[in-house]
Amino acid sequence: MIKDIVVHLDGTDKDERRLQHADALGALFDARVTALFTNLIEIGYIAADPVGASVEIVADAIEEARSAGDETEARLRKRLEAMSRPVTFQRCDGTDGELREHAARLARMSDLFVAGRPLGVEDAGWPSLFQSALFAGGRAVYMVPPDAPAGSARTIVIGWRDSRETTRALAEAMPFLRAADKVILASVGRGGDDNGAEEIAGHLGRHGVDCVVKSLPPGDKVSETLLAECAAVGADLLVIGAYGHSRFWEWVLGGTTRNILTVSAVPVLLAH
Repeated sequence: MIKDIVVHLDGTDKDERRLQHADALGALFDARVTALFTNLIEIGYIAADPVGASVEIVADAIEEARSAGDETEARLRKRLEAMSRPVTFQRCDGTDGELREHAARLARMSDLFVAGRPLGVEDAGWPSLFQSALFAGGRAVYMVPPDAPAGSARTIVIGWRDSRETTRALAEAMPFLRAADKVILASVGRGGDDNGAEEIAGHLGRHGVDCVVKSLPPGDKVSETLLAECAAVGADLLVIGAYGHSRFWEWVLGGTTRNILTVSAVPVLLAH
């Protein structure tokens, strides 16, 4: 069941698309929606001078960021009044590290964390916060592409791989899968990655999810093959396991996960 949804807001124009998706998901699952506004306080390196001008510079930077945050908060609260159901508002002011920790904590206390695309030249934003919600939050992250319309996920593609990460994603996605009209269990290539497709399809069937098993031919990239299948069937959602290492962002995500997050035109539900 999905009863608690968190949607990340940062005061940019991309908030609107995320709010639309969170509103639709809240209505679909009759879930409480919490809007998390993260107000970044950027303090660059300042030479140590505890009794000099550096203290005033830091204080001014914090005050300026909080003042700007107040204006953004007022605007966001007004926008939230137009949501189809009441929304709980939370604001967190802090450094990048503090905001990451807060997002992960809130994700752990929720069923679904709605975030924007973290990678890509035109949409890059909050990659470390996305990482924390995904790898430290322990629950599913629902990635909203910048141009994806909000609505019910009637057709869902599952990027199947016989792994812990994928089965975690399936468990988190079960409410979506049960509500869908069509579910496609897609495995790419032949060999190890195909193992268990029929068995997991039977398992899903016993949970009330009828799915079509497809073995897709290997291409240059698994991500391209999965996204091409999404486009071919008109998918509303792609479900995948998130692979990688929880250290530095440069190598925290596996290649397939990173490529999908960078270019997917459909929402993606991930879990680790």
